[in-house]
Amino acid sequence: DVHALVHYRDQTVDNMDLLMSGLPPRMVCDPVVYYDRVTNLCRAYAADPSFIDADFVMHARRATTTAMTTIVDETNFCGHHETYHMFWNNRWMK
Repeated sequence: DVHALVHYRDQTVDNMDLLMSGLPPRMVCDPVVYYDRVTNLCRAYAADPSFIDADFVMHARRATTTAMTTIVDETNFCGHHETYHMFWNNRWMK
């Protein structure tokens, strides 16, 4: 489960499904893949005057369990200008 909640000035919210189910199993649950998608979404909406921000939410589970684990639950992701660090902790990732 990977989605972005896109917030607009008129108080509406769009829930955008970001899941790329066609990816190989190890990549379909990789938060870096979706970090790039949300970052591109932020860039695409930046010029839209009705856009406020987007929340980035990702839940995953092992194939052998039914319980989902929260990987990312970051409100106002675009406004924070989050970066990805390969060798350091990423504050936005749980």
